[in-house]
Amino acid sequence: MEHEALPEIGTLVVDSDDRIGLVKGHKGSLVELEPPGGGPGWDATSQSVQPAGEGERLRARVAEANARARAGGLCRSTYRFVPHTLGVDPDAESGILEVECTTCHAQSAPAADGRERGELWALAHTGRTGHTGYRATTTSFWRATHSE
Repeated sequence: MEHEALPEIGTLVVDSDDRIGLVKGHKGSLVELEPPGGGPGWDATSQSVQPAGEGERLRARVAEANARARAGGLCRSTYRFVPHTLGVDPDAESGILEVECTTCHAQSAPAADGRERGELWALAHTGRTGHTGYRATTTSFWRATHSE
């Protein structure tokens, strides 16, 4: 009976379940494997493993990079709470009014000069169409500022 050649320790291989493993040792005809990024190892028969191809080596490098990031090797951001207040933006136009007919969805032009222009549009629209339902939308602009 011929013995299968065992892969060398440190070799990257793929087992029959498509798991990538780094050869850590041998137990008889079994190959001891562990994931490239660390984690619980497993054993596979020497017949069920083959050398990793370029795609598998790339997957292994990504797994190792992800493991380093999870362990804090790449996460160096520091966040701090900065209190803010929210208020009307003094540089923006004050309330912009738009009126829409709820029957035909015709709309007035946006107006920043108060209610009167929107009301006049709605009354004129009622006179032309007989429609009596309207939705008025006022848009205002706010700004967040540091409160420290």
